[in-house]
Amino acid sequence: MGKTLPPFSQLIEYERRRWMPFKKALPKADQALFDRLFDCAKLHIQAGVMVARPWPFETIVMAIVLEQQKQVERLQTLLDELQSHRQA
Repeated sequence: MGKTLPPFSQLIEYERRRWMPFKKALPKADQALFDRLFDCAKLHIQAGVMVARPWPFETIVMAIVLEQQKQVERLQTLLDELQSHRQA
């Protein structure tokens, strides 16, 4: 029988702690950004549960990238709207 994986939310927190030396080496302003990235991963816990990868960090990074992409697309839409209003 296979190993039981801990809840994905615990895996996110484990990875956050594992990366703590990296965070502490960042400038203060970047430390807050670092925390927000891991917060993005928490928005996709359900998807992370479904994947059950042997390396949870892959799933965490994918969740972070997904949130970043959503933000980029929201900003691009806003920029497009502003440009169309400016041309009108």
